[in-house]
Amino acid sequence: MTYPAISRLPGRPVSAELCRFVERAVLERLLTPDFLFTSGRPGRYNTRGIQAVYASEDQPTAGAEAERYRNGRVTQNLVYWVHPTALVFDILEIAANLNALGLTTADLYTPWMFAKIPTKTQLLGSDIAAQTRLAGIRFPSNAARDRGFAGYNLVFFKDALVSPRSLIVRDGGGNIIQQWP
Repeated sequence: MTYPAISRLPGRPVSAELCRFVERAVLERLLTPDFLFTSGRPGRYNTRGIQAVYASEDQPTAGAEAERYRNGRVTQNLVYWVHPTALVFDILEIAANLNALGLTTADLYTPWMFAKIPTKTQLLGSDIAAQTRLAGIRFPSNAARDRGFAGYNLVFFKDALVSPRSLIVRDGGGNIIQQWP
């Protein structure tokens, strides 16, 4: 399944800071921390091999997401902010967006871990990752929903981010320490 409507999907500008929680040990085991590290493993909106970075619109949502992936392990997390300048597809901005793609709200929450075939959201992400007008997708957080509040995440695809659009991580002094592209 591919989404021929991709070229007609509306883009929403995103420039607000986004939050990420990352295990401190993961960042510290590298000589130079990679704040935009991508494993190439599948995620809710990417299949194996697609380089994608996920971030949340606020700290409670980022915390809920991090807690979900810890699976009860005690870890020390670093919190940092990602600064995007990009157009994204907001999957819920208008009901017509889901209809245009033949998706339902239930499709947004379909379990993707251990799926034998790519989910509809993974296929959508693959299609968006293959073009350069939209750099990512804004979508509801399943982890936040499970904890009783509304939260939103964004996923950015490395290959879809072309200049002048960017994804930037800054240090406490405002200096760029990492950037896509």
